[in-house]
Amino acid sequence: MKKLLILSLVLVMSSCSLFNKKPQSFEDYYARNVTATIDSLDRTIDALGLLQSVQSRGVFDALVSIPVLLSGSIRTDYRVESTGRNASLELQNPTLQYEWLAGSGMLALDRLGLISHDGDLYLEYKNLRDIGFSTEEIRAVFGKFDGKWLSWTQADARNEVMTAEEKRALEMADNLQKMDMDKIKKYLLTYPIWKSTEDLGMSGALQMYRVELDREKVVGLIQAINQDLSGAPLTESELASLQSDIAKIQLSGTMWFHTDNTDESLLDLSLRDESGTAVANIVINSTPTNILFALSDPSGDSVVVRGTLTRGTPKTELNITLTQSGTEMGKLAGYIDMNGRKLRELSLDITAQGITATLKHTQKDDGAFDGRLLLPVGSLSWEGAIENKALTALKIQWASPMGNMNMNLVSSGTMVAGPLSVMIDTEEILRANIGLLARDDAFRLVVDIPQGTGSTEMIHGELGWTMDRASFAWDVEAPTSTTPLQELLTELEKVTPEEFEDDVPMDDVPFTEDELMMNELDTLEPQLQ
Repeated sequence: MKKLLILSLVLVMSSCSLFNKKPQSFEDYYARNVTATIDSLDRTIDALGLLQSVQSRGVFDALVSIPVLLSGSIRTDYRVESTGRNASLELQNPTLQYEWLAGSGMLALDRLGLISHDGDLYLEYKNLRDIGFSTEEIRAVFGKFDGKWLSWTQADARNEVMTAEEKRALEMADNLQKMDMDKIKKYLLTYPIWKSTEDLGMSGALQMYRVELDREKVVGLIQAINQDLSGAPLTESELASLQSDIAKIQLSGTMWFHTDNTDESLLDLSLRDESGTAVANIVINSTPTNILFALSDPSGDSVVVRGTLTRGTPKTELNITLTQSGTEMGKLAGYIDMNGRKLRELSLDITAQGITATLKHTQKDDGAFDGRLLLPVGSLSWEGAIENKALTALKIQWASPMGNMNMNLVSSGTMVAGPLSVMIDTEEILRANIGLLARDDAFRLVVDIPQGTGSTEMIHGELGWTMDRASFAWDVEAPTSTTPLQELLTELEKVTPEEFEDDVPMDDVPFTEDELMMNELDTLEPQLQ
């Protein structure tokens, strides 16, 4: 597992260096392209907002009601902060209430805090109030830890009953999520995995070199990554096995660099087996507007994969084909058309051995949108409209040989609302009334299902939240004073019954267990018809 992780990292990072002021040697060109590629990835991450510090706050609530049987609700104010690596969640005054045939209960807090920091988890609760959920002994244990930050760290996890390999895998996963682009750049510049065996001169504006895999640098790179991820060097047997595996790889070819444009390069490689027979050809050609890649068998009798990525403004296209012995076995073709940072159109077609799947979504300038997903088992289509960042209409249809689904929501006050019907063959198995509010700052879904044919009583459910987003310039910090979460869990084990017992004795319920079950079945029977 460890070798697979490290070798995968090597392949990903080495490929980054191939795509991307005037260098004097192969080493200069290589270093320039590594730096340009990493910087380009950094800009892409920033543009996508993947590591942007974002804060969201609002109100979350949900409720469900099944006449006679059950009703319950939950509500809380919340605040979420995320830096892309670390995150925190604070719930203020969360309250859960329920009522059913056997009784009722409530669970409430003044505050519940959760923090994830560098792979460590922290939990804090304040003024926990519990009615009907647990025993006095359990409530006393929770009271003992009230207002304390409880921690579950990577070190705590490693102290659990684990094999040495499991502990090492956990350590590596923890360190991997902390790795940043600067660290990756340092790896690639310190251990360049390609070396030049011959300067082939210039071809126009392209400088050409004959290259081969630098096995010593590959081994050094894997050793460095392993040391940083696991905190320990490779053992002698692991190092010997790695060197033996790398020695079997014969990868060589030509590499071309543009003298001025770091977005233009060409890599043409041949992979050979231990006998020296070519088993695969690899071509990666990058220009400012296109990336072409191909993997083929020199004999022409096996699988060939070809693909092109055309980078444009506003449209980016991707095409990949898979052939075997000259016969096309599969194909993927798609594009994304953007209007600034907004999606205008998305299209994707996948074909494999005569089976086709198609996806297309179009967003018009006036806010109207429509789309379709075609699958071998059926088709899903949708259309609607958005006005002032709010959904004002939505129609969804699913059709297949087995049945269909139809939902048509039209403007109704601040929401869109309408019927939902699900059919199997000619029989309607579900009918519901749907209400939906979808804005950039709020969401609410309301569902009402009749309890039976002609019944005026409804199974009712709601789910919703509001959201106010803003950026912030500080980091999410870990608590400075903590108590291990395991202490709480140990205390709870001492007072928790070995077998679950209902808090409400059955003697206090005005039904026997058999009568209670029959009442529930009688109530649910109309819904199943």
